[in-house]
Parts: sequence; structure tokens; C-alpha cells
Amino acid sequence: MKRITIAMLSLCALLLALPASAQGLKPSAAALAADPKASDNSVPNGYSKPASEIRAVYENLDPSLFIYRPYYVGENKYFYYVDDETKNYLDNSYFGYMMKAQEEYGVRIKPIASFVNNIPGQGDRVVPYGEHAMHAGFAEAMADQGNTWPLNHYLHACSILNYSTEASASSGASATMRDIPNDDGSTIKLVESDDDRLARNRRMRSAAHRKLVENAPFGLLDFMAEDIYARYEKQIAKGTFILFYFWEYRELVSLMEGSLELNSGDANAQQYKTLLQKHRNRLADMDIKSLDLYRENGAKAKEAAGQMKMADIPKAGMSDASLEAKFKALAMKSQALSQGVDIKKVIIRDAGWNYDRNELGVITARYKGAYLIYSYNGKIMMKDMSFKQPATGGGSFGDWQFRGIGTETRTITDWK
Repeated sequence: MKRITIAMLSLCALLLALPASAQGLKPSAAALAADPKASDNSVPNGYSKPASEIRAVYENLDPSLFIYRPYYVGENKYFYYVDDETKNYLDNSYFGYMMKAQEEYGVRIKPIASFVNNIPGQGDRVVPYGEHAMHAGFAEAMADQGNTWPLNHYLHACSILNYSTEASASSGASATMRDIPNDDGSTIKLVESDDDRLARNRRMRSAAHRKLVENAPFGLLDFMAEDIYARYEKQIAKGTFILFYFWEYRELVSLMEGSLELNSGDANAQQYKTLLQKHRNRLADMDIKSLDLYRENGAKAKEAAGQMKMADIPKAGMSDASLEAKFKALAMKSQALSQGVDIKKVIIRDAGWNYDRNELGVITARYKGAYLIYSYNGKIMMKDMSFKQPATGGGSFGDWQFRGIGTETRTITDWK
């Protein structure tokens, strides 16, 4: 996928001088010893504050909200934008979220219940997917409000939070504090419940929103909105990622409204009002069509994913007419298929054996997988199933039984 970036133009001429939000803050001795950038007083490209000042803010963020601290210890850095490595990691997290939403939004929405382990700095604990980019984006907006990258990363964090919140509402499920068992009998610790995590990220968002309203130049907000709207317009015909662009644009309009209200006596207030009205009009139009287009695109993607050609039908692992007849009969008797189907073909997937084992590792059954091709409601479908022979002791196995059904059903569009 083509990487999405904000044009890294020099905005110095556009931006107003900002108050020093980190005035008086200095990096700690521990940060200076662990992080060479903590003593770097140069301003990175795309930022308005020196690297040292941004890190000083990171050390002084509210610990009840920004819980992955200190930023310089171990791999806590993956919850902050501190170098190219973490920037790439966090940007990829956001783009991954966009891809997940593109595939699932309006079709089936589950990411709020998804957790990942083996993540940097978390040992045997698991963290909800998207947590890294949200924490990092809101932290950076607290540290620097005057140029494109911090605002861009803040918008990424807002979009992930929007998606997570809507997913939570749609799924109606939330996780609780618990031990999650591993296959080997050990457990991994859940960092927190979804509800706790979402509530905390909403508070982080509110704090970062206030900082941006107070300090981000109106010209910067307008510049970002124009850039995002241009990309939104290009993507409308494709129907891809437009919901995320809508969310980012909506957040920028909200920031502009707050900024104008706070600076209503500014000499440029009337010009800002005119710009804001233009963005409000655009937003109203985006609001009407974005979600419907997104859902329509998601439904099309799901339909396309469920289709295949005859050339894509898997090759048989083995051919055995007697076994194929057994599997056909067991499939019909199992009620795993709807009534009225006509099984056209059974393809035995496995040449060898697969085994079910109990918790002691003792074989309880052997099984083979198969694909069943059948007609239903005028369409030719393919579904995967498996059939087993229970172990009877002494290396012997009993009669064939239905074992289970796969989760994927595909339509063969050119069946002859």
C-alpha cells in the first residue's frame, strides 16, 4: 500500500510563535544518560520544538494517563515517537489499522477484542492492538503543537480511538482483568480491560485536544485540513480509507472551532471564520456519504473475498472413492450443510494423517480434512470440513465420524 504522509513543507512562514509549553522543564539525569536525544537542542524536521524539550515533556506527563513510562527505559520507547525506528513501527500500526478497517468495517467489527503478545517492552503481558499508536500520538501532541508531524500523529491516534470506540459499541463485548491461558498451561497477563483502556485514551485525547486548541496556529490547522480533504477527494472514487480521512478532517474542524472561540478577539478572526465555514460545509457533505460508502465498499470486499474460480479449487491430497462417499454421507447426516444442498464433489485434502491429542499428549483420534463442493440456491459453493476416527486403543481406530466444519464458504463463479 502506498504510504500516507503529510507533505513535509516548511511552515515557518505560516505559523505563529507558540508559547513554550515545556518552559522550565529539563530532561532528567537518567534520561540524559540513557537517551542521546535528550540533550539535543536542535528542532527536528516537521516539529517546532527541540528534541530535548519534547522528551522533557514526556517525562512529566500525567502518569495516570500516560502509563508506559519512563519513555527511555527498555522498549517503552515504542509508545512514543522518539526515533525513526519507533516512527516506522507506529506508522505501520496505523496503516495496519486502516487496512483492518477497510476489510471489516460494516461487515464484522471485532478489533477491540484483539490483543497481541510478544510486543516490545511488555514481556509476557498482552496489550490491545492500536495502544502503541494512540499513546504515542497523544503524548506527542502534549509536547509539541506547532508543526505537521505531531498533529498528524495526533490525528492517527484519534482515528484509532474512533474506530476502537465504534467497534466496542458494535460488538457489545469488553474484556476484563484476567489471566489468559497458553497452550502449554502457563498464563499471560492482560494489561487491562478494553473499557479501562478506552476511557483512559479518551482522557488522553481530551488533554491533547485542549493543548492543540490553546497552542496550534489556525493556519496550521487549515493547512492540514486542506491536505486531508484533497486526499479524501482522490479516494472517494476508490472507496478506500475514506472513513479515516473523514475522522481526521472532523477532528481538525473541531480544533479550528475551539481555536477560533479562544481567539475571537484576534485581528484575523473574521478570516478564520470564513475558512471555518468552508470546512464546516465540506464536513457536512462528508458526513452524509462517508459511512455509507465505507460500508458499501466493505460489503463488496467481503463478497469478492468469498468468490473463486475453478482454477483455484485445491488439488486432492489423495483419491479414494470409498472414503469420499463416506465423507459425503457424514457431511449430510451432520446437518453442517443446509437442507436442499446437492454435493457435487468431495476432495480429500490430506494425503497423510492429522491427530487430536488430550492434555497429556495421548492420541484420541486421527483425522483428514476435505473440501465439499455443492450447489445451494442456484450457486456452486465450496466449504472445508474434517472427519475423524476415534482411537480405540492399541494403535487401532474406530469408525469414521464428522469432526468439524471450517469458517469459510466460497462461491465458485465459473463451475461447469
